[in-house]
Amino acid sequence: MTDPDYCREKLMQWRERAKERGIRLQDLRNSLALMRAENSAVLGVKPRPSSPSKAKTETSPTTSGSALSSQSSTSDDKENVVVLHGSTDIPSKKRRLMPLLAPTRLDKGNGLVKENVCLPSPASSSQCDTNNGGSMTNIAHVVSEDLSKRVLALEAKLQDAMSQNTIHMTRAAQLEAHNSDLQASNAALEVANALLKGRMADVEDQRARVQAELESRTATSMAQIASITATFEASLTQLSTYNAARDNELSETIHAKYEARLSDLSTKLLSTKSKYDAIRDDVDLACNDRAGTDIMPQVEALEDQLYHDDDDNMLEEARSLTLPALKKRLREYAVWVKLHDEDRQLLQFSNQVYLQQINELQQKHIALHKEVSAARQKVADIVRPKMMHEAKAATDRQELDECEEANNTLLSKLEKSMEKTKQLQKQLAAAVAAAPTNEDR
Repeated sequence: MTDPDYCREKLMQWRERAKERGIRLQDLRNSLALMRAENSAVLGVKPRPSSPSKAKTETSPTTSGSALSSQSSTSDDKENVVVLHGSTDIPSKKRRLMPLLAPTRLDKGNGLVKENVCLPSPASSSQCDTNNGGSMTNIAHVVSEDLSKRVLALEAKLQDAMSQNTIHMTRAAQLEAHNSDLQASNAALEVANALLKGRMADVEDQRARVQAELESRTATSMAQIASITATFEASLTQLSTYNAARDNELSETIHAKYEARLSDLSTKLLSTKSKYDAIRDDVDLACNDRAGTDIMPQVEALEDQLYHDDDDNMLEEARSLTLPALKKRLREYAVWVKLHDEDRQLLQFSNQVYLQQINELQQKHIALHKEVSAARQKVADIVRPKMMHEAKAATDRQELDECEEANNTLLSKLEKSMEKTKQLQKQLAAAVAAAPTNEDR
C-alpha cells in the first residue's frame, strides 16, 4: 500500500469515527431531552427553552439533526406531563415507586431535604397514602435537582464531546492537508525520479559511448603500437646487418691500410737503423769510444810547451811533434765531419718525413674517429625513432590510464548519486510513514 492510500484510509477511519461520535452525541441529546421532559412532567412546568449558546452549538455540522430531536422531545414532553394532585394518571413506573417514597421535609439547619422511606407494610400503608399528597412536591423538587445535576453533567459531557469532535475535525482537515502535501511531494518525487532516470539513461549512454570509444582507441593504439614495433624491429635488424657489414668492411680497409703503413714504416725504420749503425761504426772506427776527448791532452800539452819560455827544447818539441800531431787529428775530425754531414742532413730530413707521416697518421686517425662518431650518431638517429615510438606508446598508455581513471571516477560519482537518491527516497518514505503515526498519537 502506498502512502497516499494509507493516508486516505486513515482519513476515512477518522470520518467514520466522527460519524459515530455524532450518532452518540445525538443519542445523548435525545436522552437529555427525554430527561427534561420527564423532569417537567414531574414538576408540572413547561420545559425551559435552550440557551442561545446551546442553540449555536446545535447548529454545527455534527449536530444537524438537533431540531428534529427537539421537536420530537416536545411531543414526548406533552405525553409525559402529569399533574401532582391527580388530575392526570401517573405513569406506571412512578406509580410503582410511589408507595416506596416517604414524606420528605426540609432541614432548616443545613438546608438539606430529608427523606423517610416508607416500606410497604400493612400497618403503615394507610399512613403512607395520607402523606403522599404532601410529600410529592418535595420528591418532585429533589428529583428535579437531581435531574438538573445530571443534565448539567450531560451538558458538560456534550460540550466535551463537541470540543473533541471539533478537535477531530481539525485533525481530519490537517490530515487532508498533509495528504495533499504528500500527494504533491509524491508527484514531485515522481518527476524527480523520472528526471533522474532520464539522467541515468543519458549517463549510461554516455558511459557506453565512452567505453566503446575507449575500446576502439585502445584497439587502434595497440594495433599501431604492434605495427610500429614490427617496423622498428625490422628496421633495427636491417640496420644492425648493415652496420655489421659496414663495420667489417671499414675494419678490413683500415686494417689493410695500417698494415701497409706499418710495413712501410718498418722498412724505413730498418733502413734508418742500418744507416745509424753504419754511422756509429764509422764513428767508432774513427774516434773510438771516446771520440773528441782524446784531443784535449794534446792541446793542453801544446799549451804548456808554448808558454814554457825557459826551455827551447820544449818549444822545439812542440813545434816539431805536438803541433803536427794535433793538426793531423784535427784534419781527421774535419774530414769525418764533412763525410757525415750529408748523412746527418739526410737523417734530419728522414726524421722530418717520419714526423710528417706520423702527423698524417694522427690526422687520419682523428678523421677515422670522426667517421666512427658519425656512424654512431647515425645509429643513434636510427635508434631515436624507436625511442620516440616508445615514448609515444608510453604517452598512449598514460592517456589510456587517464581515460580509465576518468571512467572509474564517473562510475563512482554515479554510484554516489544513486546512493543519495536511495537515501532521499528512504527519508521521504520514512517522513510519509511517520506523519500518520504522529496524527494517531
